[in-house]
Amino acid sequence: MPVKPTDALPEWASGAAYVAPGKPWDGTARRDATGLAGSAGDGFTPETPSADPPAENENEWLHRAWQWIDTWLRAGSFTADLDSRVVETDINGDTAIARLVLGGTANAMAPLSVSSNAAGAAASFTDTIGNFAATAAAGGASAALRGTNTGTGAGLEGISLGSTGPGVFGDAGSGGNAGVEGDGGTGGHGVQGTSGSAGGFGVRGVSINGSPAVQGEGSAADASSEGVQGVAGHDDAHGVRGFTTATANTGAAACRGDGRGDGDGVHGDAEDGYGVISESDVTTPTRAAHRLVPQDTDPSTHLEGDFYYNDAQVQPKIRDSAGWKGIWFTAGGIARGFDSDGGFALNNANENQGAVMTVDPKQTGQLLVEANGVLGASVGASLRIRIRRGNNQLGTVIATYDLGAFNNTGGPDEKAFFIRGELALPDATSSPYELTIERVAGAGTVYLGLNTVEGRGVY
Repeated sequence: MPVKPTDALPEWASGAAYVAPGKPWDGTARRDATGLAGSAGDGFTPETPSADPPAENENEWLHRAWQWIDTWLRAGSFTADLDSRVVETDINGDTAIARLVLGGTANAMAPLSVSSNAAGAAASFTDTIGNFAATAAAGGASAALRGTNTGTGAGLEGISLGSTGPGVFGDAGSGGNAGVEGDGGTGGHGVQGTSGSAGGFGVRGVSINGSPAVQGEGSAADASSEGVQGVAGHDDAHGVRGFTTATANTGAAACRGDGRGDGDGVHGDAEDGYGVISESDVTTPTRAAHRLVPQDTDPSTHLEGDFYYNDAQVQPKIRDSAGWKGIWFTAGGIARGFDSDGGFALNNANENQGAVMTVDPKQTGQLLVEANGVLGASVGASLRIRIRRGNNQLGTVIATYDLGAFNNTGGPDEKAFFIRGELALPDATSSPYELTIERVAGAGTVYLGLNTVEGRGVY
């Protein structure tokens, strides 16, 4: 490689005027551009000396040549100085400039084309003071930066060697565009991230000002196109996993699904495992592992197996082929009333109250009412027992049973009784249910032993 000369050319005709005492040209201009352009075409001619360009014209031409050679060409450098100069390369073929601006031509050729050799990258950008190593800007529909690989490597790769910086960072700015967008083409991956070690992330998104950290959108033309898909590579690993902060509030969620239209918020589908597992603290739990947010009434659209909690009826309900069915996990569907021993006078056609129970239903339904106990009366008495919905012997009769005449002549006769009746609750109003005893015939005191009224059903 040629070496740049180090010796300088002396400045030709440096002074403005000749200094030649006693000479006719003393004090005249050393350089004169007058007529220079006209005589420059032929240069020196093979005629008499008087026909050649004057000395001041020659001096002007040579002085200009000296300026170009000494102050421009000789001042060239391969360092990134902020001046106007010739750009050179050093002995290794390297050069440095403060800024390079390239402009395209009218054709479609790229303003800059860089080819790598077998040893390194085609282009390398380095910044050590906190600025961007390279920026690309585009104003049309094409990408500002594009990487294409025809082999097996990545079209574009970012590697972070620091402690916190990402390998690739995309910022959509204030518009509605994507910070990073990947197009998988046919059978490929739009974006693929591979974590480097335990605790690292293959792909990480950071949310700012209410925007999602990561958003995936499936194709509107293909029902099998998922917005986001996670595939576990290990038999004991999770395909997708989300974390809240360690001090998260009750409104936070590690994963959330919002179904739109008739879509499901979250759908779990398993081959041999569980479709969905809910798990919370099993030793000293603060909250249940699973919560159904109460709904005010039965859903209008349903399938067999649907399950929800009815807030108005205060009960969980499940759907079968016959309709919505309430599910009681405690004795909430059972009511009882008791009455102790005692005697009372009872005239014919009059009723007296025995045991009473109260049912506080949350919905209409079937109610089975049963009463049992022991009655005693003198010879010749005939008694009738009833179960009424209501109080003070005025309510609707659910069941009636005649005990018949008491015939024990040796003293008061005792008879055990059991009576039952079923009622379709007309409404969800709280109501008492009473056992009553009516004298049909005879006279004297009626003795009522320990007696019970019990109701069972779904109400």
